[in-house]
Amino acid sequence: ASGNYQGIGVSSGCTVRGCTVRANTINGIAVAGDNQIVGNTVDANNASSPSSGAAGIFLSASGNRIDSNSITSNGYAGLLSPGGSGTGHNILIRNTFSGTAYILNSSANTYGSFIDMHSAGGEITNTGQNPNANSSWANFYY
Repeated sequence: ASGNYQGIGVSSGCTVRGCTVRANTINGIAVAGDNQIVGNTVDANNASSPSSGAAGIFLSASGNRIDSNSITSNGYAGLLSPGGSGTGHNILIRNTFSGTAYILNSSANTYGSFIDMHSAGGEITNTGQNPNANSSWANFYY
């Protein structure tokens, strides 16, 4: 989905897998509850006028699995879980971020460690500043 106001929007019980979602005006993928968002390329959404309410992947409810997505160069946030009533309780694992990071305003989400390789660069190891880097659940920002 490319060049739309919103790339892909799902309400509940859906799977978005293997899609390229690029250059949409607001959100790349807008997600309500109980969905799987797996193995997608989410790039350059909300890039021309970043809005604080938009993201590459925007989570508005709970029960979602966000897994193994490549999330790059989105305007305000690569992934946004804004918090508030009915949000959180999502699982976020094995994603990579570049250009913009993640914003999790709900402490109720479950996630693999977020490893910041952006400033450090180099080999991914589980020593020093990245003790959880070899976790198979880790999310990476590069």
